[in-house]
Amino acid sequence: MRVRDVMTSEVWTVTPSMTIQEVLKLWESHQVSGFPVVDGDRVVGIVTEGDLIFRDRPLKPPAYLFLLDGLIQLDNREHVIEEIKKTVGARVRDVMTAPVVSVSPDADIAEAASLMADRGYSRLPVLDASGRLVGIISRADIVRTLIKS
Repeated sequence: MRVRDVMTSEVWTVTPSMTIQEVLKLWESHQVSGFPVVDGDRVVGIVTEGDLIFRDRPLKPPAYLFLLDGLIQLDNREHVIEEIKKTVGARVRDVMTAPVVSVSPDADIAEAASLMADRGYSRLPVLDASGRLVGIISRADIVRTLIKS
């Protein structure tokens, strides 16, 4: 069975410039767990419940080590900056996960399931050969397929 056979074709999307408040209103009205982030025709990321939950946790200061009157930062600098942006960001571009990991509509469902399991994702945007968004496949879609078979 192929991804195209079980994916959801009607996909609600958001843009990088939308505010977090706008996304929360969409969440409330559409009851989905994630939105692909599109800029024109291109999928540039995905924003999920996990990305928004990240905002509610307290910001942790980076770890440092004092050694011989010197200060050594133990955390990766880029990781610290990314955490700060996700915690205080007001726009989708600040909190989304990018780059996006996607799957082809012609991929086998097992390939999509493995990708989700290996990466810890709950959903994957489905992009055609030209990179256009044609659907989204979630863990729930795959489980429904298992139940039917």
